[in-house]
Amino acid sequence: NLYGKHERLLNNLLERYNLGLIADLYAFFSQPWAYAVYTSCFNQLTRQCAEIFQTNEDAGLYASLNLGDDSFYISFEDRKQRVSLENQEKISKMYSNSAVPLYVENLTLKYVSEHKLQLPMYLRDDHIAAIRRSYASSPLHKELVKARQKYGQINPE
Repeated sequence: NLYGKHERLLNNLLERYNLGLIADLYAFFSQPWAYAVYTSCFNQLTRQCAEIFQTNEDAGLYASLNLGDDSFYISFEDRKQRVSLENQEKISKMYSNSAVPLYVENLTLKYVSEHKLQLPMYLRDDHIAAIRRSYASSPLHKELVKARQKYGQINPE
């Protein structure tokens, strides 16, 4: 379900549309990047990511996020509240200087691993390890020689 999702979550939909990069919305949302959004538990992942930002003291954001007289609190239920551009910049800077991006990345990777049958198109660490193992055991794979002979050069052996 795409209803209520932020356009940034949808691969910067508005920006891409304004740049003329999207001619067909159906084709755009049929691309592999969007498959995770369609899984049944994706809303749960977005809520978990939001909770990290709001309540995780390890992330170091919630307690120190004071934007003027009151503390700022993001709520999924209260989307009518607008945040000023200056406060958006403060939040963005605090976000990038905190541990939140790492938490969000780890949650997302865990989500993709847990839903690997529904999301086989996403590259995971176990895929990379399997590819490396298959290269190492393949009779077709051999390490490249660092000093290759030039065409027509006689082998000194």
